[in-house]
This record gives sequence, C-alpha cells and structure tokens, in this order.
Amino acid sequence: MNEMRFQDQVVVITGAARGQGRSHALAFAREGTHLVICDTSRTYASVPYALGTQEELAQVAQEIEAMGRRVLAMDADVTDLHAMSHLVDTAHHQFGAIDIVVANAGLYSFGSTWELTEQQWDETLAVDLKGVWLTCKVILLANPRTYAIKAANFDVRVLARGSPCDHARNRTTLIAVAITKCWRCVFRIPQ
Repeated sequence: MNEMRFQDQVVVITGAARGQGRSHALAFAREGTHLVICDTSRTYASVPYALGTQEELAQVAQEIEAMGRRVLAMDADVTDLHAMSHLVDTAHHQFGAIDIVVANAGLYSFGSTWELTEQQWDETLAVDLKGVWLTCKVILLANPRTYAIKAANFDVRVLARGSPCDHARNRTTLIAVAITKCWRCVFRIPQ
C-alpha cells in the first residue's frame, strides 16, 4: 500500500474553489490530509474573469469527503482579518492544530503596469499581498509550528528580466514569498 506523506495532518488552503487552489486541495487529500478550504463570494470590479464560487468550493469539499478525508469549507475573504480569524478558530475547534497553510488566493489584472487602474492595483495588492500576510498572521500566531507556503503563480523568467507586461501580481508574489520566509525564520520552521 502507498504511504501517504501527510497522513492526518491539517492543511489550510485559501482560494480553493477552482484552479490551483482546487488542485492543491485534492492533491493534499490524496496524501491523507484533512483540509480547511476557503474562498470568497466577494466580487472585484477590476477583475475581468469569473472568480470561484461557493458552489465550486462545496464541490471540492464533496470530492475531498469522497476520498474519506475530513474537510471544512468556508466563505472567507483573505483581506478581512475578522473572517480569517473566524476561519482559524473554527478550524481549531474541528481539527486542532494546523500543520500546513497554502496561501493561494490571488487576483490577476491584465495589462502593462503603467496601464493598470488604481483600482486594479489596489485590489490585486489587497488579495495577493495583504491576503498572504493576514493568512500567515492568524494561522502562524495560533500555530507557531505551521509550515507556510505561498503558492506562486508567475513566470520566474519574467520576474528576473522584467517585461512590458509586468503587473501587480508579479511584484506582490515576490514580497509574499519574502513574508513566508520571514515567518520561517521567526518561528524556526524547516524549509
């Protein structure tokens, strides 16, 4: 029988209704974890594509349960300290300590940096940077041994050399990765 690498560990994944978040959640479930998944029903006027829905989040939860894993699925906005604190409190009540957090929630605004509106910039930074910070803050302060992961969705080659299509997400991802590295140092979390 295949040994599951993360058997019975508790993993929190933000932005889990679709895309990378959904993929991460299902992969961790296959590895034996119990999951706390969240996404927001909030809409962003500057985002030109459909965001994940609570129905999609519920579907991910059903797929995880079908694998025999426990799951908590909640509507939580990563930019809202109260919402994220409530998520962590509920997770603690149901599962106990959180072992891993994947700060995956993010927005993508299309266009060159100089063409983005202030609203696009502000909304992207709020989710992609503040969201990572708040997620790590509430989880790691309650669980100092949690392993923090920033799920990065960017092209490293573009970040390294620059591009006329640089956008807020590329820049915030670099800062978000630095935040998680700082948490690892402060809490002495193995890399």
